[in-house]
Amino acid sequence: MSVMLNEHDYLKQHNVVQLFDELTAALLNKKPEEPTGFIIDWLKTKCPGPTYKINTSNENKFKEFQRMFAKCGANLEATKVDLDEIDAAPELVVAHKATAVGEGVIVEDTQLDVEGADVGVNVRWLMDKLDQYEGRGATWTVLMGIRKGSNVEIFRGVVKGKIVKPRVDSNFGFDPIFQPEGRDKTLAEDKPDDVNARWFAIENLVKGKVYETKAPIEKWDGPWQKH
Repeated sequence: MSVMLNEHDYLKQHNVVQLFDELTAALLNKKPEEPTGFIIDWLKTKCPGPTYKINTSNENKFKEFQRMFAKCGANLEATKVDLDEIDAAPELVVAHKATAVGEGVIVEDTQLDVEGADVGVNVRWLMDKLDQYEGRGATWTVLMGIRKGSNVEIFRGVVKGKIVKPRVDSNFGFDPIFQPEGRDKTLAEDKPDDVNARWFAIENLVKGKVYETKAPIEKWDGPWQKH
């Protein structure tokens, strides 16, 4: 049986009255030289966003994830479970990883599809060979998965571009040779979020825009990715 709350009880239950009282006090005590942005920072301390967990041992990648989740008003923590990856379709790889790390932990998988080349999820093992595909179209796809009960929810981010000669060095995988569509710089030279597949995947995850749902993979009898 549901119980309807009247307006006063609802506001009291959610501490809205107290929140506005404190906000009013903060505004009255605001110094003229203080930027109005301090209100947002103050509200964040009173109304902290959700906290997510992601599985990664790569510190640079975690910092990027952390910045992007913060941009969505969320906090991020890391787990560092070392995972072997199955050799299968990307969605199955994510479903298997999400199953292995357990309930509520985000996993990520990156693939680079190059025209006329067999790269895909094996991109990390083929980094030193990618420059031979200079001039070919490429698609960077990031899948993020999280197990919720009897399902693994998968979220996707996609950026199209092409393979070019590296112009600068970078510790971020294929960034030096991937140039997004409509841009004149590689990801290593300039990587705003509007051409970042990770950002699109995270944005979809936070908004609950599921790309695909898979069953958890508890046991795998197929091939595994080479190390």
